[in-house]
Amino acid sequence: KLRRLARKRERRTIQQRRLTVPRRRPAAMGRPLRVVIAGGGLAGNVLLRQLRRFGPELLHVRAFERRPFELASPPGLNVLLNHNGCAALADTDPELMAAIRAVGFEVRNWSARTMAGDVLYHLEDVVRDGRADEPCLVARWDRIHAATRCDDLVEYGAAVERVDDVAAAGGGGGGGGG
Repeated sequence: KLRRLARKRERRTIQQRRLTVPRRRPAAMGRPLRVVIAGGGLAGNVLLRQLRRFGPELLHVRAFERRPFELASPPGLNVLLNHNGCAALADTDPELMAAIRAVGFEVRNWSARTMAGDVLYHLEDVVRDGRADEPCLVARWDRIHAATRCDDLVEYGAAVERVDDVAAAGGGGGGGGG
């Protein structure tokens, strides 16, 4: 119990040290920073969800997925979101965590092993010892992907072939890449 309280206290301290980004762009910075994400998979969509919080006046964010819309969430293997991933996602995007919980199921008896089969840890031990507040979650890849999708910010059927640095090419102010 003491470990759990210490972890919560440590988590609060870490949250207090996070940098705060201004919601409005200072006039001196000019136009919004342009951000391009190559890929509309799980990582690309989770990043899109986080970056869209800054608003269009600060960031202009787009993702480009080479697969067409109809093929963007093919069925696939199960994805395991371990207890650390669940805790991080619950802290940063509780709405997304709830959506993933709705399409997945909890796993309370799971082991991490080396390639040789040696046990690194058992989830039951981690939870019992207070090193984890959350169980793991398992869901099909296509269901997690569907829960994370930000279709309004993803251009399907378009691969990123090259990104030019507009500022370095003399295109000037505020823009990052193209």
